Amino acid sequence: MSKSRLEAFSDGVFAIVVTLLVLEIKVPQLPHAHTSAELWSAVLALGPKIGTWALSFAFATIYWVNHHQFLAVVAKVDRTILFLNAFFLLTLSFLPFPTALLGEYPREVPAVVVFGVSMAVIAAAFLLLRGTAARRGLLPHVPEAARRSAEIRSAAGPVLYFLGAAAGFLDPRLAWAVFLLIPVLFVGASAADRHTSGARAEGS
Repeated sequence: MSKSRLEAFSDGVFAIVVTLLVLEIKVPQLPHAHTSAELWSAVLALGPKIGTWALSFAFATIYWVNHHQFLAVVAKVDRTILFLNAFFLLTLSFLPFPTALLGEYPREVPAVVVFGVSMAVIAAAFLLLRGTAARRGLLPHVPEAARRSAEIRSAAGPVLYFLGAAAGFLDPRLAWAVFLLIPVLFVGASAADRHTSGARAEGS
């Protein structure tokens, strides 16, 4: 089957998700007779929501890049991949809710746990999609080393997010530390992969 409709539908869902994320940041509603100090206080109170939005946007961007790279190397798609891709998008489309919950209650255990578990489910869904494509022989042009590296990185996602959720039971600040570290790790690992691939290409 052609990948074009799958790519178009997926990009549309990603666009809607990142749009919904920012809609939770609303302009403060103050009485008509208010002071600048009151407005500054209201704006600063939006800090947790803005921070959570930025974090979720970073996660969504990482998944969009990985999904784009995944589809670029898939030789073809079948019904199984179509349904697994839809399942991945289903989990991704839920992201605005835990983002809004964490932004509203950044120091509450239920909020950080729900966010971490939701992100772990998204990561697991993408891992299932990528792994199934590999097992069905739909990635024929991907070198074995590159495929293993991508699978290890994908498998680390659910573990790290669940670790963040578990840390939230001890202290929500620990969960935040894990969540903030994850994008750095994934971007760094991806950059290292590109550097290694380039060095191999020059030496070949």
